[in-house]
Amino acid sequence: MHKKKIGIMLLVLVLAFVFTACGRVNEAASDVQVADEVQQEIGAEENNRVTEGAEVLEEEDGTTDVSTDVRDAVGDCCASDNQAHEVDAGAGWAGIGTIIFIPNSDVSGFDEVYVELEDLTAENIIDTLIAHGALPEGLYVLDFAEVEYNGQTALELDLSADFENYLNSRGSSGEYYALGSVVNSFLSAFGSDSIRITVTGETLETGHAGEIPGFMFRFE
Repeated sequence: MHKKKIGIMLLVLVLAFVFTACGRVNEAASDVQVADEVQQEIGAEENNRVTEGAEVLEEEDGTTDVSTDVRDAVGDCCASDNQAHEVDAGAGWAGIGTIIFIPNSDVSGFDEVYVELEDLTAENIIDTLIAHGALPEGLYVLDFAEVEYNGQTALELDLSADFENYLNSRGSSGEYYALGSVVNSFLSAFGSDSIRITVTGETLETGHAGEIPGFMFRFE
């Protein structure tokens, strides 16, 4: 009888210990769940604050906030292909970046070459075309002006006689692309639609095109 009572007491103790352990496990699991829920709420609040901040920026200036470097890069990347723009080549040097058009090796089209000029002048463009082999040595600018033609900005360029002599020494394709290299390079640099080229103040005349008294547009 005495042994039976001891057995019952031991059983009660074991059961009490098991129930206590289970309760602690449940409490720990509950704590973990509560912590997760709190963390999720904090994350949601942070996301809401970020979203609200972006919306405020967009409402204030019409665009989301991006870094100055990225904005400048986008601006450079998307600048007009038909007009020169200032560039910073580093080391404190600043110049003018533009595209010049050079007849390709088989004289069937143009190679577009990006160049940087110390200043945007007609003389610098002609000198650069000479340096790239598009025009002969000794050719030079006599006069240059920006004018208005049909309500648009146009260019007037007067060159030395070497230009006409050079064109007349070329075949039909060579003449076309030599003349086009000057026309396209100037239109690109100054962002204009048309240009009139004269030689020593007189109408330009070539062996294949004849007299060219008017304004010319981009060559394809």
